[in-house]
Amino acid sequence: NGAYTIPALPNGTYTVTPSSRNCAHSPSSQQVTINDEDVDGVDFTNELVLYSISGKISGDITSGVDVYLHKTTGFSVDTSDSNGKYSFSRLGANRTYKIAPKKPGYAFTPESRTYNFSPGELTSITDANFTATKVTYTLSGKFTGILPQVLTVTIYRISDGQETELTVT
Repeated sequence: NGAYTIPALPNGTYTVTPSSRNCAHSPSSQQVTINDEDVDGVDFTNELVLYSISGKISGDITSGVDVYLHKTTGFSVDTSDSNGKYSFSRLGANRTYKIAPKKPGYAFTPESRTYNFSPGELTSITDANFTATKVTYTLSGKFTGILPQVLTVTIYRISDGQETELTVT
């Protein structure tokens, strides 16, 4: 029912400050004086406060990137839309959240972002952005023996049949 009682307090002036996870309190605190009698009516109104994190993937790929929200109780995944946007909502306070995008063949800058929401602070992070860069590799070698003036190297990527030709002079 929300009632509270703090027994056996001596005379004096006190500051009463409520705190609870995911709630904002009004007023944030009250000063009361106990002077030879009980004090009643030190009441507070609580409001549920939930947090959100959103951002955008930009760079070499924007859509279809899995963005992981790691939290103490596990993780959630959102996939970036055609504009690169993703979001997580209904997050609680006093917890640490790590956001990390993943897509095979791509690296992200930064690799991850970490946030911790505290009551009374921002309830929404809207700029948890990442830049994607296609990961590429180099293939090299050396011809030995008889070396004609012009050599051609052809590579064929088996996964999609893409063929690339390079002439070496």
